[in-house]
Amino acid sequence: MRQSVFCAFAIAALSGCSLRLDGNSAATAPAPADVVLRGARLIDPVEELSGSSIAIRDGRIIAIGSDEQVRAYYGARTRVLDAKGGVIVPGLQDAHGHLFGLGADLERADLRGAKSEAEMAARVGEFARTHPDGWIQGRGWDQNLWPAAQFPTKASIDAVSGSRPAVLSRVDGHAVLVNSAALRLAGVTSSTKDPDGGRIVRDAQGEPTGVLVDNAELLVTRVMPPASDDELERRALAAQSACLAAGLTAVHDAGESAAERAVLRRLDAGGLLKLRIYGMASASDMPKEPARQDRYTLRAVKAYADGALGSRGAALLEPYEDEPGHRGLLVTSEEGLRAIAKTCRDRGLQLCVHAIGDRGNRLVLDIFEQTFADARERLRSERWRIEHCQIVSPDDFMRFKDLGIIASMQPTHATSDGPWAPRRVGTKRMEGAYAWRKFQDLGVVLAFGSDFPVESHDPRLGLYAARTRRAPGADEGGPFGPSPPLGARETLAGFTKNAAFASFREDDLGRLAVGYRADLTVFSGNPLAADRTALDARVIWTFVDGELVYPAQSASVPR
Repeated sequence: MRQSVFCAFAIAALSGCSLRLDGNSAATAPAPADVVLRGARLIDPVEELSGSSIAIRDGRIIAIGSDEQVRAYYGARTRVLDAKGGVIVPGLQDAHGHLFGLGADLERADLRGAKSEAEMAARVGEFARTHPDGWIQGRGWDQNLWPAAQFPTKASIDAVSGSRPAVLSRVDGHAVLVNSAALRLAGVTSSTKDPDGGRIVRDAQGEPTGVLVDNAELLVTRVMPPASDDELERRALAAQSACLAAGLTAVHDAGESAAERAVLRRLDAGGLLKLRIYGMASASDMPKEPARQDRYTLRAVKAYADGALGSRGAALLEPYEDEPGHRGLLVTSEEGLRAIAKTCRDRGLQLCVHAIGDRGNRLVLDIFEQTFADARERLRSERWRIEHCQIVSPDDFMRFKDLGIIASMQPTHATSDGPWAPRRVGTKRMEGAYAWRKFQDLGVVLAFGSDFPVESHDPRLGLYAARTRRAPGADEGGPFGPSPPLGARETLAGFTKNAAFASFREDDLGRLAVGYRADLTVFSGNPLAADRTALDARVIWTFVDGELVYPAQSASVPR
């Protein structure tokens, strides 16, 4: 029996009503719903649905059918909301974001989209004038957008920051630009050696230019004052509001410190956590075992294999096309990664490893395979993940399938990197770049996210990128890269069903199906269209466990 035909048996079981099956008598009236959404187009990642209404009780979907069929679930206290022809999809999940990073970025200088080093410096100067105390912080600069595509230097920031230390993160978070005051506080000079897995960019005389890549960032960030618990809570709540307003119902939070985990547990215990958070602990501070509360789950660990492509830190098998002799960085040693993997295996924790370059991806696959050398099926059941998978050797795609590794990818990385990635890695390696279609065709589980605040937390941009392989406004020419786009249902699965699988929640999240949790995102239009109309679809409502979490109030309609 197809779910699109009201699924009377399942509804009867959930509602406690009796059914007569002689074809002439209706069921006794079911228990009323708490909420009914009507007048919508319903899109599920698995099944074609013909209904237009969803009934919700006690946080779960209890009925799906036509407006008239679901009217049987109206009661005196049922809240009825009319979508007026909008689209309902399972609650969208971001399978790789940074909640506290997003919250912090809302308080810092926004350098995203600056077209030159001078424009970046001007934004920093304006921020410094309006925020006169403490360290100057910002994020979002990208030298690839500038005329010469060269790293900036401390001189431009010294001119606008005075004696205050300044730390400005590159858009990917894998490099920072710091000023002279910050270098002095950290004791970084021409005689400071590059740390393992890091790089101090230097001028012709060997002096630090102010750019620190990957582990070299720690030389300065370790002397910055840590955020207080109150600051962390403020950032978490601000980021939560932004995510819910964008239609997200769950975030896989990649790389939480012990202090951040404590804040999320406290918010959840107090009923203030409305967004589902699937936590990945930082590898430097692993929990002893998985733990689950109401909306906060801690079951995974985030580790790093290499850096990022934009700052030439991604570990490649062959040198960069635009920097001969340089093959990127391993930010965690091979021995260190093996130790992390063994600990996660022994503690029953899911391991999620950042790997962007083909060398980084191959190393992680090797370590995963060797960690479970005598227990291949257990590796599949543990659902270990590689985060990003941006450049993969042709020889390694099938290994994801054979080992049961989840490819956790971010479609907007492809469209953001499109203007410069081919110059960095060359035409041959582009065959395995941002190649989610290859993973899809092999049957590898694709979990989609954004890596916010590296990219926008707005899931419409990721849906659009996966469907078109174009950035918004890039209407000229064909899709980016040789890999084809995905279909609508494949794309939706990445942000719903597959993301739920990647967090061990596929039995009750990620589908529009009777019995599933009522995590729903409701749009004014179709966010899965393969044209610009997808970006015009605005979020009307966001529901988590049947609770309307965005906006806070919405009017009901007559029955």
